[in-house]
Amino acid sequence: MAQKSLILLFGGRPQPNAVLAVMEKPSRIIAVVSRDSRYNAKEVLENLVTGTVIEKRVPPYRIDQIQRVLESVLDEKVQAIGVTGAPVPMAVVAYELGRQRGIPVYYVNSSHGEIIDLVHADQKPMRIRLAIPEFLKIYRLHIADQPGPRFATSPTKRYQVARLLGQHSLITGHVLAWLRRNTSAQEGSASDLLLRKKWPTDFQDEHWGLLQQLQHFGILTISLSKRRMKPGPRSPVDIRFPAEGERKFVFGEWLEMYIEDVARETNLLDDIQRGIYFKVEDGYRELDFLGLHRGIALLGSCKATRRPWRKSYLDELNAVADLMGGRYTWHFFFTDQVSPSQSDHNAYRSFDEFMAHARRHRIRVITARDLPNWGQILSHELKSPTYPLI
Repeated sequence: MAQKSLILLFGGRPQPNAVLAVMEKPSRIIAVVSRDSRYNAKEVLENLVTGTVIEKRVPPYRIDQIQRVLESVLDEKVQAIGVTGAPVPMAVVAYELGRQRGIPVYYVNSSHGEIIDLVHADQKPMRIRLAIPEFLKIYRLHIADQPGPRFATSPTKRYQVARLLGQHSLITGHVLAWLRRNTSAQEGSASDLLLRKKWPTDFQDEHWGLLQQLQHFGILTISLSKRRMKPGPRSPVDIRFPAEGERKFVFGEWLEMYIEDVARETNLLDDIQRGIYFKVEDGYRELDFLGLHRGIALLGSCKATRRPWRKSYLDELNAVADLMGGRYTWHFFFTDQVSPSQSDHNAYRSFDEFMAHARRHRIRVITARDLPNWGQILSHELKSPTYPLI
């Protein structure tokens, strides 16, 4: 098979043109880089191709030198030229050479998720479609393996339960907040599989019905005192999980599974993964949900906890976003709790500060009231985002 080459011009960040490298899969890349660029395009590209990467630096505003370098590398093996992010003089010279020789000159239009051939303008743009491993390679990120807990139930059953909990999110928030209350499992530490609880005085038949559904699917078992058929106010209720995995599911993983399952059902994202750990210089970063839409990342943090309004949660999400596109990503924060009442001054003040912090970081907050409509929200945000990508 003949070796195919791709010429990529760089001035700013290398990631947009790196998308073109992933899509075209050349045997060789010739990176023509502005001398003013502070980015190491070669390091990024060597992570993407199995062939060779050649780098040539040029003064970005010397037309004659740019043309000389490009002509020296243009041969019959060159399949295309990518100009996304290049200084204008470099892009103009590349376009003119491509036009003269009939070679496609590509521009990656990230905001519309497409690659446009500037020379052959009558051709339909290529749709950007990446798998998550390919996307992560562009940002030199690698998923770290994390051993999971043992489960007694099947993934199919847990996805069914996750859908049930998400569609009845207001009741779910009450019941699971009650289960998590005064237990170390709320913070994710190991603890007993047995919870000894008192039935809340404000719980109704729908709360009891949801708990029975969890028992029906094998997520937990319920024990009542004195052979009761249903609990009375403040009566003892013992909850036992069959394995550590089911406890982890109830204490938070169900929300990740629900967000993932609904997103898959919409068929709007090119790839989806949840529960990801990245190895970084100072340790690990965790991401609850990652989706791709036309080469752009959609990041989600899921917090099923009684007190989700912590600004540090948003800072953690923002830190992960900085690793893979920064502000040029969609950010979502999901919780199974509703916003507190304004009559609860302390709680509402924390919530208000949290929401202001979310707006500053351009993070869309999805509360329990929104969860049943997550599919519609996702569709709307992809078409008309609350925080436009910049």
